[in-house]
Amino acid sequence: MKNTNLTPPTASQAYIYIRLSSQSQAWGDGERRQHDAAMRFVETHNLPVAETLQDIGVSAFRGDNALTGELGRFLQRCESGEVPPGSVLVAESLDRLTRNRVNEALLLLLNITQRGVKIGLTAQNVILDLASYAAFFPILADMMRSNSESEHKSFRSLANWQTKRKLAKTGVIVTSQVPRWLEVRDGKIHVLEERAQLVRRIFDMYVSGYGRGVIARTLIKEGIPAWNTRKPVWHESYVNKLLCNRAVVGEYIA
Repeated sequence: MKNTNLTPPTASQAYIYIRLSSQSQAWGDGERRQHDAAMRFVETHNLPVAETLQDIGVSAFRGDNALTGELGRFLQRCESGEVPPGSVLVAESLDRLTRNRVNEALLLLLNITQRGVKIGLTAQNVILDLASYAAFFPILADMMRSNSESEHKSFRSLANWQTKRKLAKTGVIVTSQVPRWLEVRDGKIHVLEERAQLVRRIFDMYVSGYGRGVIARTLIKEGIPAWNTRKPVWHESYVNKLLCNRAVVGEYIA
């Protein structure tokens, strides 16, 4: 999560909000797409940018971003008056702010707009405020659909994993998604020894006092290919993921 200060806050300024459910989406095109659309929006509406707020890897399905994320801190600042009335919170669409149930989503919108802060949506190219109730309802209908889809996906995913856990207890390998120093072949998990050696080296470097960022930069400098297929370059976050993964000691959780 990141908060980038650009200019001192005054009325009629934009607070750009970017949310992605996972870091992998940020490595893809999601972050750039949302940022570029927001910049076109503020230019069209002649709004100077006060800050860019980011919730990366934070879900909006149950309102986590509004509780513990940058959006939640933005709401607190609206309540305290630090964000002045007349400001515009700019997001790609309402489901970037919330994918919660429609009554809770509506409360979130009112919590923002009742304090004089407007909501700019780049996908619809609209700015909503307390006088925009008529415009709220078709958008809220789309939000109901988004929440319903999230509910169904959550239910299917839970049922699917319950079945997989039962199979795993019998020794069946229930997924091909394994750490990238392993592979599933012929129904069994096999170690990719060349990559496993690199994992051991990363642990050795960390134990010797090298930080995660230093380790990532060292691998990049040595030209060692990264394993991430979305963005094939070593990142501090991925090094940390390796160091925290209990699969390195043979733990298998289904």
